[in-house]
Amino acid sequence: MVKSEAIVPVMIIVSEEDKPLLTELFLFYHDTGKGAVLDIPGNTGSIISNLKKVDRIDILYDEDNIDPYRAKVGDLTGIDIPFYYIISLENLEKMVDLIDGLNLFIANPVDIRKDGRTYLLPSGSVTLDGAKVVSYLLYNIDGESDSEKIDRNHKFIKSLLEKMADSRGYLSTDEVSDFTRDMAVTNMDRKSFENFLSYLSDLDMDRLQYNKVLGVKRFVDNKELLFPHYDERLLKELVNQIEDYLVNIQSLSDQGVAFSVEILNGTDINGLASRTSQILKSFGYKIAGLGNATRTDGQEVEKTVILDRKGNPDAAKGLAALLKCERWHSEADESLDDTIDITLILGKDFDGRYVK
Repeated sequence: MVKSEAIVPVMIIVSEEDKPLLTELFLFYHDTGKGAVLDIPGNTGSIISNLKKVDRIDILYDEDNIDPYRAKVGDLTGIDIPFYYIISLENLEKMVDLIDGLNLFIANPVDIRKDGRTYLLPSGSVTLDGAKVVSYLLYNIDGESDSEKIDRNHKFIKSLLEKMADSRGYLSTDEVSDFTRDMAVTNMDRKSFENFLSYLSDLDMDRLQYNKVLGVKRFVDNKELLFPHYDERLLKELVNQIEDYLVNIQSLSDQGVAFSVEILNGTDINGLASRTSQILKSFGYKIAGLGNATRTDGQEVEKTVILDRKGNPDAAKGLAALLKCERWHSEADESLDDTIDITLILGKDFDGRYVK
């Protein structure tokens, strides 16, 4: 359940050949004008109860019966999802042309010919028509990471929401409203859709928060699945953090702060710092570096401690709250890399997620 009934979750799906090309969980809170998106990969691995096996969650996807897929996304995130809006690539192209294109920034020009298709996109700040937006979503660059692909999805969804908000008056007219809703599979009636557009027009897009699912990839039945960290508990914690961000008028996230953390392993557990970095990344922290902590007489560090390196105790307190760590203090060190905001020294009392 969401923390406030005023937080409205909407599942936005772009489909390709009756499968979700992207699924974005969009949450917004009208009172603060803040919103967030969470990318849900189709290859997220989970127990599929009706099949009695572990599989990709998008195996449940059926546009004629979206409820099983919607329920699974809700189960993963721990929230009820009252609304969904599904649009195929073909109809997305029409929709984008209807609202006069999407504004996007493309760092490098794209010129790819693959599988009988050609993807040509200019660089810079550009307005893409419907066909170009489809190319923007579909092209793949050799060596492109999942994170880079998700970032591209987020840029698309932000531009789409912005343009829908800007076109609110036009999209709300009798003829166009019926046409746009007919292009999609949605449980929003006309009044709900107009309210959705109204909320978008009040949203502060500059404070739109972007989130993604982090986990471990494993092959199951020859399928590469992404299993969220800590049996999906970390994903639910991330959603709780998103909700806190939405309902609080001011927060560190509003300032665009992404604190940089140095993680030092003071234990004999190999890879603990690396695994911890994945957790912190899922909560928006940058990782400045990984290493081993200094030991006394070769002994493991007993107690986890968090050090504020930049005279910003709130940053250390925030991380301490996330890890349930009671030991933190400010300790400036001019010899350190000036990009490090916080040093986290992991002790024997850290169980991989919390300090015990």
